[in-house]
Amino acid sequence: PAVNTEKPTPKGAGILVWLMCGVSFAGNLLICVLLPFMPSTIEELHPSFGSTELLNSIIMSSFPLAMLLGSPLANAVSMRYGRYILLKCGLSLSCASTLVFAYGPALGHGDALLSLLVFVGARFGQGLGHAGSNLAMFALIVDGFESMLGTVMGINEIAIGVAFTCAPIVGSLLFALGGFTVPFLTVVVAILPMLALAHVASVRNPEPPRAPVA
Repeated sequence: PAVNTEKPTPKGAGILVWLMCGVSFAGNLLICVLLPFMPSTIEELHPSFGSTELLNSIIMSSFPLAMLLGSPLANAVSMRYGRYILLKCGLSLSCASTLVFAYGPALGHGDALLSLLVFVGARFGQGLGHAGSNLAMFALIVDGFESMLGTVMGINEIAIGVAFTCAPIVGSLLFALGGFTVPFLTVVVAILPMLALAHVASVRNPEPPRAPVA
């Protein structure tokens, strides 16, 4: 039988690579951007129910826990509605959750427990969003770049490495310049263009028709 060797057009392929790098960079920036200043932010809330180290660990752990629990759900959404829908939903959830996290102290009205619940809930939402966008993006790349997957994944690892390297420094600088909300608003600004690119990619490289899911 004939094998389908059709690949994305050169322009479409470039869009997918840029989108992949943007999703990986913004998602991993989100993981680490709060590392330098989150402990001091927790201390300013004066919690009486746990140490700063413990509460900071709970907030940090919420992100990977959400990815762990959300990946099966993301796969189900991808199978039923398509990868681009999952990608856009994941990016949108990441943006919304990051905005909530940015205003955590205000939404908690200065109360330590309420503020920390907002932080944990928003962080969980960020993890769910990243799980969805990451899974969708990986599936699109595997389908579109089968013959050069190693090269494309190498580019992706560079984007991830740059994000992990820059995030703590960028977070510290933005926190010093504008306070707690500014680093997260900056990440939202970084994610928003990925939504536009996801739409362009879905037009240039549409998914094949999906069989109905019972």
